[in-house]
Formats: sequence, C-alpha cells, structure tokens
Amino acid sequence: MKTKNEENRRTYLFENAFQETSGRGSLAFIGGDAKGLGGKGANIELLRRGGFTVPKTFNSVESDSESRIGGFGKGKKLSYIVRSSSDSEDSNFSTHAGEFRSIRDVDLGSIKNAVRGVLSSYNGNGKNAVIQPDISDIMLCSGVAYSNIDGKIHVAMGGGGQVHQIVEGVPAETEIEYSNGRYSINGFYVPEKAHMESLVKGVLEAEIYFDTPLDIEFCFVGGIKKPVFLQARALPNPNRISVKEHEIRKALEELKALKAIGVDEMIFGIGNDREILGDDRATKLSASLFSYIFSGDGISKLGAFQLGRNELGYEIGLEISPSTLMIGGSVYYNFAGAALQFRPKGIGLDELVRVINESYMPEVRKNPELLNYPELGLFIQFPEDAIKAGLDPKPYENLNKGIIESMKSVEMPIEAPKRVIVEKPASLEDACKAMVDMADSIRVGSAKDYVKAARYAFFSMEYLRNELEILKGNDRASFDTLAGLFGIGNGDTSKLRDALCYDKSIASFVCPKVDEYKYQGSFEISLDRGYAQDRHEEKLGMDIPVKRIADAVDNVRRMLEYREKVKFFLFRDYDCLKQTCGHIVRISEFKDDIYYMDFKELSLLDAAPILARNSIETGKTAKGLFKDAIFGAGEKEYNAGTDETKIVFGSLDDGNYAFSINVEAVFIKSVDQTINVPKEAKIVVVQDNIRPGSHLFTLLSDYGIPVITMARRYMEDIDKHNAKILSITNEGGKIGFGYN
Repeated sequence: MKTKNEENRRTYLFENAFQETSGRGSLAFIGGDAKGLGGKGANIELLRRGGFTVPKTFNSVESDSESRIGGFGKGKKLSYIVRSSSDSEDSNFSTHAGEFRSIRDVDLGSIKNAVRGVLSSYNGNGKNAVIQPDISDIMLCSGVAYSNIDGKIHVAMGGGGQVHQIVEGVPAETEIEYSNGRYSINGFYVPEKAHMESLVKGVLEAEIYFDTPLDIEFCFVGGIKKPVFLQARALPNPNRISVKEHEIRKALEELKALKAIGVDEMIFGIGNDREILGDDRATKLSASLFSYIFSGDGISKLGAFQLGRNELGYEIGLEISPSTLMIGGSVYYNFAGAALQFRPKGIGLDELVRVINESYMPEVRKNPELLNYPELGLFIQFPEDAIKAGLDPKPYENLNKGIIESMKSVEMPIEAPKRVIVEKPASLEDACKAMVDMADSIRVGSAKDYVKAARYAFFSMEYLRNELEILKGNDRASFDTLAGLFGIGNGDTSKLRDALCYDKSIASFVCPKVDEYKYQGSFEISLDRGYAQDRHEEKLGMDIPVKRIADAVDNVRRMLEYREKVKFFLFRDYDCLKQTCGHIVRISEFKDDIYYMDFKELSLLDAAPILARNSIETGKTAKGLFKDAIFGAGEKEYNAGTDETKIVFGSLDDGNYAFSINVEAVFIKSVDQTINVPKEAKIVVVQDNIRPGSHLFTLLSDYGIPVITMARRYMEDIDKHNAKILSITNEGGKIGFGYN
C-alpha cells in the first residue's frame, strides 16, 4: 500500500515531469539550434523537437536554472539526476559512454554541487550538464534499446528502474531481439506486448529522424502509452549490415503512402532516373531535389509530374511521392509510383493498384530487365490493353484523344534562353530558403512544362509502336516491306519504331559557345555546367511508304524536338539551383559534404547541425550496398541489368573490330546536354540501363554510329586497367568484347 505522500508524488510526476511535444513533421521547419548544450543535452533537445516524450530537462549553465527547477517542483521535495553533457560526448564519431560522471538522487539544494562534480570529470571539454527529475520510482520498466545492430533491434531491459543498473554493466533481466515482425525474448522479465510494440515503433521513428542507428535509454510509466526516452545517441561506425537496413527503413518510411493504398510490395527499380542523374556520380542532394521538384513533398505539395500530367487528363496525387530515392548510394525510382503516374481520369486508384499487384509486379519479378525502362511498353496506355487487364477502356480512349489534340497546339520554342546569374545570399538561412523557393518555382514552371513535353514524346512513340502493331496485324506484307527498308526482322515493332524515328536527325537549339548559354547539363547539380553539344551532319531520313505510319513518325520527331528545346529552359533554371547550392557550400561549415544530404533537410545546416551531420555521415557510409534493383523491401535482391552486350541503336556488320578508347570508342555513363561525340568516333558504349526513347538517343540521333550496351562492372574494369583498345566481335547479332 502506497502512503499518501507517495501517491501525491506519483501524481505530480505523471502530470508535470514530461516535455510537451509538438509532433515531428518536416525537418525543414525545425527552428533554432541545439548547439551549446553539449552532446547529450543537444540530443535530448532534438528528441523533444522531434515529438518524442522526454523528461523535463534543464540546462545547467542558465543563470536562473535553479529557480526554474525550484518553480518546477512547486515546493514538493523531489530528487533529480544531473547528467553529463560534455562537448565531445554522444557525437557521430564517439559516444564516450560512461566516461563522464552522472549523479542521481540529488535534492534541489544540492544541484549546484552536483553540477560542479559532473563538470569536473570533463577535463575542460565543456561547461554543460543536464538536469532532469528522477522518475525512477514511477518506472514500470526500463532499459537500453539499440535501434540497429546487424539490421536488428536489440533491447536490454527489466522491471522498474533497471536502466540505471544496465548502463553500469549489470546484466539485464531480459534481452529482446526484433526483426521482420518477430520477437526473440531471453530472460525472466516479460514486457507487456503493448510496451514492446510502442517501443519498436518509437525506436524506428527515432532512427529515421536522427538518420543514423541509435543507442536509446528508455522507460515506460503509468498513464503514458509511448516510451519515455531518457537520452539518445548515435552509434558510431555502424557495420555494412546495419547501414543497409537503415537505408531500407528510410525508403520504406518514404513509401508508406503506397502501403496505405494497398500496394503489396515495394520495388525500387533503375532506369531513366539513374541515367539522367549521372548514375554513379549522382548525389543524395540532387536525387532528392529531383524527387521534390517532380513528385512533390508527399505531404501537401504536388510535383511537376502530377501538375503536368493532370493537365493532360491523368489523375495523380501525392501517392506517387517520392518518385526517386537514393538508397545505399545509388539512384532508384519508385516502381509503383511510376505505374500510378499512368492513371487516367475515370480509373479508380484501387483499380490500378490491383493491376500493379496482380500484373505489373509479377511481370518484373519474372523479367527484372523491364525495370530498366518501364516508360515504353510495360504500363497500360491504350484501350485494348485496358480491356485485357479488366479495366474500363473509355477513360483511356478519352485520355489518348485529349493528348493527341493537345499535341496539335504545341508551339515550338524559337530561341534558347540565356543564363541567369543568382545573387549571393546574405546568410546561410537565406541561401537555404532561396533554394527551396527556387525549387518551388521550377516545380510549377519549367519542370511542369518539361513533363508535358516528355509525355508528348513518349506517348507519340508508344502511339507509333501501336500503329505498327495494327499494321502488322492487318497488312503483314506492307509491314514486312517497311521493316525490310530499315533492316528490321522478326516483326519487332519496337526496333522498327526506333529505326523510323531516328533515321532523321532530331532538331534542337544550336547555341554559340559563350557564357550566356553555359547552363546545359544533367539533373545532377554537383556536375559542371557546359555548352550545348555540337551537331554533326544532319541526317535527312528515307521516305516512308505507308502514309499513316509516316504521319505518326513525323509527329514523334516533332515531339522529340519539342522536348529537347523545352529542356533548355529547365536546365537554365537548374543552373540557378546549382549556383545557389554553390553559395551554400561556401557559407556552410559542411562545404561539399552538403551533397550527402536530402534536399528537405537543407535547413538543418543552420537550424540543427547535429542532425545535418548525422545525415552526412550516413550518406558517406551508404555506398554500393545494393544490386541494381530491390524487391520486397530488401527481402530479396535481383540484378536488373544483364551481362549481355548488345546493339541497341544503329547497326554493326558481322566481323572483328578494334577501337581506340576515348577516340573511336566513346564511353558514356550518364546523359546531359553537354555530351560531345568526336567526329572520329566509330562506336558509342553506354551502360545497360539506358534505353531507346531516352534523351541520350535523341542526342546521338545524328551521329549515325552504333550504340552498344555494357554492364557497369565491365566499364569500371576498363577504367581500372586504363585500357587503350576495345575489341568488338559481332557474330550474327551476338556481341562480344575484350580490352587491353
């Protein structure tokens, strides 16, 4: 039986001992800074700002700290804990766990002496301690949780206030391991199921919030369902398994909206996004910036994909965000989100989710190569395909008619835009805000225009392929004659479409090589901007004997030209983003390390440098963790590329060839508008994730030389060995290669 005084104390602590929290939300809107509080104090403050429940915590260097603490006690006799919080403690690089003093059971009148005792253990490395009410007597259970050890959550805990003994090295009453929804419990204390579920949820949320695996001291008290986090610190130097799991956890959190609408599996694919972001040169900042501009923030802002496509008759919302993610140091696209971008008005979200679960996902599991470039051919775009999938064809008929009519009114840009010089911002805060404002302007402006232009180009190509299929079915003789003119056999409508489209050079802007036009480049803002490419001799193209096909080909070429010219305006604006990013690099203490950060986290550079450092350090360790495609949220991995080398554009006669590397054989790892293929070039080698219809093929359309694919690992071997000669053999279309 509790005494009256004990009951009063318990009631008081329950009502007043915990920090009020405002909820997590976007890190970009955290205000103020936690620096100056020492390592532990800063982490507790960040927990509070992040919406986690923490004990009320006071800063020992505040002049009125004792009076504030006394006011908090309201005359009641409470005990306190004075915890160490040196400047070197609980950092990304070292925890110094247990090295400095913390003193428990301190009464109000002894706080100053306790603070002096704690500070004396620092050896001059800091002047802060943190003071919290000692809530040990109301702890139902407590312990230490490691959010990510070898990809699993590990918990050491026991009843009451055992956390204090555990951190001193006393064996825990119970050890628990959690992974993939399963618990393994070893010990005599059995925690309540609700406590474990709440703890796992909170620990995972904290790891994602801090963007690094964590060591968290926690407890549960009566009347509060969530765990109380007494303190938290990063686990320095996580191993490869832990970093890999951390990357997957973040990705799944980003895509939780898909799970909410019933998507069965998360699939992260490769393809055009990796290509245009510079592949192995892509950075986290550029990938997340691209996703923000093109698919919005997933909360309230629509991106250019939604805004542009919805104007054409699609119905796309926040469910597709993020469109692009950097996972384990490589760029991936959100496969289900990409599929949902093809939903016309009149088709329910649940209907298309069914098709994704029952059709698209089984297809790409059987053939991961489809993930390389799904824009062409995989997703339902025409009424006859809708019927096969059990969908109403009418919305697709209406969508296609609308796009065809819209293409007729396209006005071709006449002049390329000139470069804009961005003024230097007054402060880091102003620079980060300018970056967000600029991204928002691009999102609703040039990026939206570009999305519409790209949709016209890809739709017109698929429309042409569909027309060729109809011709093949209705008039095989005419189809075979046409295919023979362009050297295409086996009735392959995709290859014939590409041969028809690129038989004539695709027009683009030709700009003088002066600084006013030096803004061309990829969507990777860390790469240098350059001049527009040189154009080779124009290919005039052959006559196409089937008028309906000839008209469709003319439309494709016109839309490809339109897309290329609209892209100039987008890259002009992207150049402004790069300039602004350059200002941030010069002002920020983190310099070029900011490229390891997510775009939505940029304001942390000024507002919460500790979280910024967490993000940067995780980004540096997350390299080369996954293969080319990720299925089942990391449960299985498949390589979506192949080791097969093949011709994907142009032609190469049977025989043996030897090309000098970087003169006759040009290797291209990413696509931008500054690629220049020398006139001496006889063959172009691209990575195996690049496909016809992409920007690269438009850029190469007037060179008239073959393009072959090669797996990235072979390209890396050629670079590593500083090879000079590329040997190519072609035996009936089967391509082999060697180098020396």
